[in-house]
Amino acid sequence: MSVFRGDDKINIFNCLHEFEEMAEPCNWTDIQKIIYAKRLLRGSAEKFVNYG
Repeated sequence: MSVFRGDDKINIFNCLHEFEEMAEPCNWTDIQKIIYAKRLLRGSAEKFVNYG
């Protein structure tokens, strides 16, 4: 899984699809998905999530 910065031209939908493809076979709970997804955020994407 790759990090998502929100500053570059990487499509968020592609990142989410890649993330879900990893989460599904691992049987992650919704809480686990949130924890792991937040750890993959960098830059303005991380600031946006941590602000709220």
